[in-house]
Amino acid sequence: MPRKDNYKSKKRSWTEEQDDKLLKILDEYPGLVSPKPKWSQIADIFNSNIVDVNKHRSGKQCSERWTQHLDPELCHDRFTSKQKELIIEY
Repeated sequence: MPRKDNYKSKKRSWTEEQDDKLLKILDEYPGLVSPKPKWSQIADIFNSNIVDVNKHRSGKQCSERWTQHLDPELCHDRFTSKQKELIIEY
């Protein structure tokens, strides 16, 4: 079954410029972020000035970039001993 969108399946790394652009959009359009993020609309804004469709990002890609890499509430530190104990308990 053919894909419905114009996005290639080849994985592409996010650039620092793309990260900055996504963060700027999230900052400038708080209504799209809260209470529930509207990732497809955020992606539309992200892609609005990009002519090459191979460089477009989907709503899912924007969502994953935010939730897995850019969200300032994320903590990528190693688990503490206490946290490890809690994990093992459950």
